[in-house]
Amino acid sequence: MGGDNIKEDLSLYRDFFNSSSDLMSIAGFDGRLRLVNQAWERVLGYSAAELIGSSPLDLIHPDDRTRPRPPAPDCAPVRA
Repeated sequence: MGGDNIKEDLSLYRDFFNSSSDLMSIAGFDGRLRLVNQAWERVLGYSAAELIGSSPLDLIHPDDRTRPRPPAPDCAPVRA
């Protein structure tokens, strides 16, 4: 790893992401899920197609929610 072979690095990260037994996801700045790993379906029974574009708050029963906070208000902007 280290940038010498970007395709190999991306393949390793993808394998790690998909083989993890932990729920892993990538969300947009709007808080909506953009990518989820296979553990979501194994653990919760939701397919990636059902989850992509949804908010993780959609998975919490309304009676169990406290007042939701805006997604990541104190994050610094990503710089290219």
